Amino acid sequence: MSESTKPRGTNSGKPETAMQKLKDVWKRLPEATQDYWREQFSSSRKQADLRAELAKKLSIKLPTDSKLTQFRAWLDEQDQRMLMAGKIEDRKQELLSGGMTLEQAQDVLLSEASVWAAASKDFKLGLKVSGQISKAVVTRLDQEKFKESLRTKIQAGLDAILKEASNNPVIKEAVKKIQEATAKE
Repeated sequence: MSESTKPRGTNSGKPETAMQKLKDVWKRLPEATQDYWREQFSSSRKQADLRAELAKKLSIKLPTDSKLTQFRAWLDEQDQRMLMAGKIEDRKQELLSGGMTLEQAQDVLLSEASVWAAASKDFKLGLKVSGQISKAVVTRLDQEKFKESLRTKIQAGLDAILKEASNNPVIKEAVKKIQEATAKE
């Protein structure tokens, strides 16, 4: 059986549940269709009626009202994440237009996310933010090590040129200018 024709399931090899199917279908629905369902979910309709309509229109049979309640909670979380992502992007643009570099803006955003996670007691988010902060620090240290390594290699090359051309004032002056430029970086 090819990969594309295999029945879809979870990572554990179990068959996909109705909830998983609904989440997958939801992600592929056009925005107008999602808006329709959001209206239905927030209406005063009975859950059983909504489940019946889901079965009819999307071919997904949620076994109980509690599964529909769980899906609605999941959908609320997704909507909140999208809203937060938009706010973060707006804040990033604000920081960049204020003259910060992308690296500086990311540092500010990570710090703000850390504060928000702690204030909202969202410990999962706090762990993720902490991991991102650690990655950013490691990346910055790696970049600094690379730059220093490059400076060392440039200096070694310039020293070798100076040694070979010690009697040539033009080469000495050129090497001096290169050293000055390298030191500024």
